[in-house]
Amino acid sequence: MQAYRWVIDSRDQYTEERLEELNKGIRISKCENIGMCTVTCPKGLNPQAAINELLEMIKERRERASEQLL
Repeated sequence: MQAYRWVIDSRDQYTEERLEELNKGIRISKCENIGMCTVTCPKGLNPQAAINELLEMIKERRERASEQLL
């Protein structure tokens, strides 16, 4: 949730760097999207939706990068 909060903040100037860092290794890609994080969140937040949106942003970033190489 913290990563998502920073990435969607329009004032943040390091969105690309944050997405790159999240994309490294097995960090966000290891999420199995079962959704128990949302069910058990004591604050009533929706971490699964945030993770899914981050994954989509990372995918779009990869696509833009591959298009630039062409």
